[in-house]
Amino acid sequence: IFYPIFTAKAVWTDAGRDNLDEVLVDYGLSSSLAVDSSARPHLAYFQYVTGQPAHFKLCYLKWNGNAWVDADGSGQGEKYLYGLSTFYPPSVSLKLKSDGFPAIAFGQGFGANGALYFLQWNGSSWVGANGGSGEADAIVRAGNSSEISLALKNNNYPTITWSNGSLPSQIYFLQWNGSEWVDADGVGQGQISVSNGLHPSLVLDADERPSISFLYSLMFTRGLPYLYWNGSAWVAADGSGQDSA
Repeated sequence: IFYPIFTAKAVWTDAGRDNLDEVLVDYGLSSSLAVDSSARPHLAYFQYVTGQPAHFKLCYLKWNGNAWVDADGSGQGEKYLYGLSTFYPPSVSLKLKSDGFPAIAFGQGFGANGALYFLQWNGSSWVGANGGSGEADAIVRAGNSSEISLALKNNNYPTITWSNGSLPSQIYFLQWNGSEWVDADGVGQGQISVSNGLHPSLVLDADERPSISFLYSLMFTRGLPYLYWNGSAWVAADGSGQDSA
């Protein structure tokens, strides 16, 4: 994992903004980057660990102004957050909450052992969405969970979209309502599926309604659709169903 910065002097530097001596942060894959209000970077990523049951380790590091450290700010002793037993590269999405603490959605990949998880730092430990568990929330189990995109509401409640990676691939959406994970209408998970597609990207509008762009690919038909939740259905930008998405 590398972290170069393009500075006002029009040169690439490392996180220390002086040269490229520390551009290599760590060894890993499937990284996600966020920058805090002090312009300091935060990274979530996976490391492949050979010879262990959990082949992929979820890691988190941040730049404190002098060094890359874990969430508690004291070295890197707690950089490993969670282990996934999968042979497929996992997916991760990192966002910073209003308090500057990280929130991470990540997926186990493909197959019957696939799962989608959520973790957040509360200032002293990593917890699930309800803030009371020391384990990652298993949002969805026994399904493919890849190509994850995370967005946070103003109250820091997470919203997540992802692809199941199968054929034809489906785009899914869930949000945390304070007590459980629900679909866009806020009632259960009956409308968890948004559309056929791959590689979703999620943002929230000023009313905190989700908008998703993604790749549609079926046989020889390809496109880049856009859908948003209008309060009762997923519709295209013109608001008239999904035909013009």
